[in-house]
Amino acid sequence: MQISFWHLCSIMVLHVVNEVLTCSLSCTCKWKNGKRTAECSNKTLTAIPETIDPDTQVLDFSDNNLGELTKELFVKKQLVNLQRLYLSKCRINTVHKDTFKGLTNLVEMDLSSNFLESVPTLAFSNCPSLMKLTLSSNPIKDVKRLGFNHLSYLNTLELSGCEIADIEEGAFQGLYSLEWLHLSSNKLKTIHGPQTLPNTLKGIELQKNFWTCDCHIQEFRDWLSSFQVTLSHDPECHAPLRLKNNLVKNIPKEELACLPEVQPTTLYLELTEGKNVSLLCHIHAVPEAAVS
Repeated sequence: MQISFWHLCSIMVLHVVNEVLTCSLSCTCKWKNGKRTAECSNKTLTAIPETIDPDTQVLDFSDNNLGELTKELFVKKQLVNLQRLYLSKCRINTVHKDTFKGLTNLVEMDLSSNFLESVPTLAFSNCPSLMKLTLSSNPIKDVKRLGFNHLSYLNTLELSGCEIADIEEGAFQGLYSLEWLHLSSNKLKTIHGPQTLPNTLKGIELQKNFWTCDCHIQEFRDWLSSFQVTLSHDPECHAPLRLKNNLVKNIPKEELACLPEVQPTTLYLELTEGKNVSLLCHIHAVPEAAVS
C-alpha cells in the first residue's frame, strides 16, 4: 500500500510540474467549468506568452497592453483550440484581417473597452463559429453594410457605449441567428430602412441615444410599433424639445415633421420698376407644407 501511495504522489507531482511548465509565470492555468483555462488578466503584459498550453480552450488576457493584434497571432502562439477569448481593456487599436486565423472553434470573443474606431469585419471571417461578440465601449463611429456578414451563428452582439451615429442599411445582413442586440448609450438619431434590424431578434437595447423624432425616424418608429417583444427600456425622443422624453413608438406620424426644404428658381429676370412678377420655387416637406 505504501508503494502505491508514493507512486500516486509522484504522478500528482509530475502532473503539477507539467501544468507549470506549460503555463506562463504571468498566468494562472487550471481547469475551470470543464475547460482548460489560462487567466492572464491585469498583468501589464504587452504580448501573449509563448508558453501557454496549446490545448488551452479559454484565454482571459483582459486589462493588459497589447495595442495591435498582428497577423496570425494565435496560430503563431499555437492557440488554435481556443473556444473563448477575452481581450477587454487591452488598448487595442488595430486588428489585422488575419489575426484570428485558425480560430474556427471560437464561440465567444470580448474586445470591449479598447480603442477600435471601426468594426474589424474582415478579421471575423476567420472565426465563423462565434455565438457571442462584445465590442462595447469602443470609439466606433458607424456600422457599415455587411459589417458582420461572416457570423451566421452569432446569437448575441454587444455594441453599447460606443460612439455609433449611423447604422447603414444591411449592416446586420447575414446574422441569421441573432437574437440579442445591444445598442444603448450611442449617438444614434434614427435607424434607416425597414429591414435593417434582423427579424430574428428576441431582445434589443436602444436606450440612451439621441433619437430625433422628425420625418427621418418614421421607418424606425414603425419597426418599434410592430416589434413583438417587450423592451426593457423603450427609446425616448431626445429632440425636438416639444417631443422630448416621449416614447418614439407613441408619436403620431403627423407629428414626425421636418423643416421644409425650399429651392428657389435660378431664372434671371429684368423688370421695369413697378411691374408685377411671379417667382416659382420648389418646396419639399414631410408632412406636406401649406405655403402662403
